[in-house]
Amino acid sequence: MKLFAFRVDASNSIGTGHVMRCLTLATQLRQTGNEVLFYCRNHPGNRIEYIESLGFAVSTLCESNLGSRIEQNPPLAHSKWLGVFQIEDAQEMISKLPKNLPIFDWLIVDHYALDQTWEHKMRGYFRGLMAIDDLADRQHDCDILLDQNFYINNDERYIGKLKSDCTKILGPEYALLRPEFYLAREKLVKKTSAVSLVLIFFGGSDNSNQTLKVLNALKLCGDLNLKIVVVLGSNYSHKESIREYVLQMGQQITLYDGVSNFSELMAQADLFIGSAGVTTWERCCLGLPSLVITVAMNQVEPTQQLDGLGVLKFLGQSNSLTVEQISEGILEFISDRSRLGEMATKAKELVDGLGVFRCIDTLISWERHEK
Repeated sequence: MKLFAFRVDASNSIGTGHVMRCLTLATQLRQTGNEVLFYCRNHPGNRIEYIESLGFAVSTLCESNLGSRIEQNPPLAHSKWLGVFQIEDAQEMISKLPKNLPIFDWLIVDHYALDQTWEHKMRGYFRGLMAIDDLADRQHDCDILLDQNFYINNDERYIGKLKSDCTKILGPEYALLRPEFYLAREKLVKKTSAVSLVLIFFGGSDNSNQTLKVLNALKLCGDLNLKIVVVLGSNYSHKESIREYVLQMGQQITLYDGVSNFSELMAQADLFIGSAGVTTWERCCLGLPSLVITVAMNQVEPTQQLDGLGVLKFLGQSNSLTVEQISEGILEFISDRSRLGEMATKAKELVDGLGVFRCIDTLISWERHEK
C-alpha cells in the first residue's frame, strides 16, 4: 500500500472540474490498494461533502480571501482562487499532515494558483510530487507533470518551466476519465448520422447561464423534432430559471439536476452542446459530435485546434456569442450528416478512455526508476 495526498479545490469561481478529475485518479488508486487523503480549502461552492460521500478522507483548510493582498509581482493569473498566500497554504497543509503515518509516497496537486513556490515548500514530506496543469503559465517543482489537453506544440509549452529530469505526460491519451466511459465505449451501438437527441451541459457552475442561452437558440431553430436533455452541474446557480423554462416548453426537454450515469446519456445522444473542459475527452471517447462554447480563455486555443482537426465544432466564446449565432451554428451543423459521421470517427481516434491507467503506470515507473 502507498499513501497519496491530493491538494485540489472547487469553488463557485474555480468550478468542479479539477476535483472531478482528481477523484477519477484517486478512485483508481484506492481500488488498487492504496490510501488516499484530500486537502481542500473551504471555499463557497467547494465539493468537500461530495468527496467524503465517496468514502475519501478530507482535511479541510480554512476559508480565506486574498482580497487586495498581493503575493507576487506580478501575481499568478489565478492567485485569488487560492484565498491565501501560497506559503500560508503550504504551512496549513503541513500542519494537518497525519503525525501517526509514515512519509507520504505522492503529493498530487491540481491548482492554477499554486506553483514552484508552494511545491518546493512541500518537499521533504513526500517522496514524489505530481502536478496536474493545463495552462503552462508558471514554474513547477515537480517530478511528473500531467497536462491532458491537446496542443499542436505540446512539447514546447513547458520549456523552461520544469526541472530537466521532470517526466512529462502530455495529451488526451492521458485524459483522466472514469472507467465508465471506456466501458460505455465498448458497448456503443452504431447510429445513423441524423440528429434526434441533443445533450446540453456547461460544467459544474455555468455562472453566465449559457445553458439557457442554448435553449433559446434551439427554440429559434424552429420545429426540428428534437429531444433535448439538459444536465445541470452541482454548483449551477440558475436552477429556478431553467426549471421554469422547461415547464413552459413541456415534454420536449428532460432536465437532470446532476447525474451519476453521464456516460449513458452521452452514448445515447447524437449531438452535444456545451463547454470545453474534461467533458471534451469524455465526448471524444464516445465519439459524440460536439458544438463547443468556451467559458474561459484557457479553453480557446485547444478548442480551436481541435476544431481544425475536425474533432469538434467551435462556436465561439460565451461572452461574445449571441443566441442568434448559436442558432445559426446549430442549423448549419445538423444539416451536414457526413460531417457528423466524420467528427465521431476522429474524436474516437483521439481518446480511448484509458488515460487514468497510463497515468498510474507512469507513477509506478517513476518509483522504479528512482529506486
